[in-house]
Amino acid sequence: MGRRQSLMPAAIDTINQEWAREMGQAVTNNQDIPPEQLKAVAASIGIVPERDPRSVYFMWIADFAFTASLPDSWIELEDDNGGIAYYNPKLKKVQKTHPVLDKFQAMYEKQKAFMERANTPLEKMEANVGALLNESLNRAHRELPAVTPEIMEQVALLMNVNTSVEYALARAVKNEIDLFVEAQYDKTAALGTSGDPLDFINSIRKEQVTVDVTSKPEDVIMCSHFEDRPATLKCNHDFFSREGLEAMKKMSKRYKSFPTEEVEQLVCSVFHNRVATCEVDGVWYSDEGYEEALKKNPGLRRIFKRILGGLKCSEYPSRKADVLVEDTLDFLSWEGFYKLYRRRGVENMSLLYIDAQGNLSSNGELLPVEEASSLIDKARYATEGGPWLAFRDDQMNAYWYHLADKVTTTVNPYFASS
Repeated sequence: MGRRQSLMPAAIDTINQEWAREMGQAVTNNQDIPPEQLKAVAASIGIVPERDPRSVYFMWIADFAFTASLPDSWIELEDDNGGIAYYNPKLKKVQKTHPVLDKFQAMYEKQKAFMERANTPLEKMEANVGALLNESLNRAHRELPAVTPEIMEQVALLMNVNTSVEYALARAVKNEIDLFVEAQYDKTAALGTSGDPLDFINSIRKEQVTVDVTSKPEDVIMCSHFEDRPATLKCNHDFFSREGLEAMKKMSKRYKSFPTEEVEQLVCSVFHNRVATCEVDGVWYSDEGYEEALKKNPGLRRIFKRILGGLKCSEYPSRKADVLVEDTLDFLSWEGFYKLYRRRGVENMSLLYIDAQGNLSSNGELLPVEEASSLIDKARYATEGGPWLAFRDDQMNAYWYHLADKVTTTVNPYFASS
């Protein structure tokens, strides 16, 4: 099995794509996928239109699952019976199913639950999204901000994004509307035509897969004896903390004869069931664990905090951030900066430069660690999951919209917070 091939063998009947198109929703955007194989992948993650007709609206998830690449941390190998198995060398974990398959299934179940709870109108979704994009484009032609909270919320609902909790995806919806309008503005003025909403829809879907599958970390493997402790060893197919394995050896002599393997996990020192996201003075923390540690030791703020994986550009996540735009709290590479701001005035914009270690500088001088740490935390919170989203009113004044509470303020809440 290669890096980009199906997760399941070819099987059963073809999908009734004509029926799906009549309902206003293409089953898949990739017409090169054999329908019977796509149907098999869909069934493996719970999408069975014969049992649940509305599940056909989620065949795009099977499309992504079909072509999912094997994560870098996993190796494909052959088991003793000649079948395919997957092995994670750091976690010492072996399994029969493709490592991302469970994540796609969880993504589908989450989307389905939101659709049923919110009564999402998925029929004719493409046409409805197109109408809202045209409304944004018309606003831009009247020299008004293209996106309002109302437009963003309506598009998000059609895309099955729960803005009350999925802050990063809500932010992606707003940003993609802005980018769509910017890309179509000159084209519409010159040719009188607008872009294909399917391109926009695909961009949002890619973001959804990134959040729910590609960028989602592996779950922390916990000790099978002391269930509140992370595993550090594997012995006889079981996972243990060191204390857990010693306890098992006392209970069962057979564990003394089994070889053990080290399990490599970066785990939060405060919340042991969460993956670490940063390191401070040799101690690992998740974001929530760091905030909890700050309550007990505010002096941590004066110690440099290294973000694991570095600070990423919000527009091009595969690239490192070169600057922090202080006004908007955006982490951007230079490519991302020019993409977002080439049409906007930048004369009075405040830029903080990010070096290879993650330090911030202004006018050639490093910011104090405590100030830099506070700004980076606020920017990461705003970029990666904060509930406040920035907009401009029709007079071009900035205001912020709270995604959970659905209220607005004219005071930047990220700078106003401690």
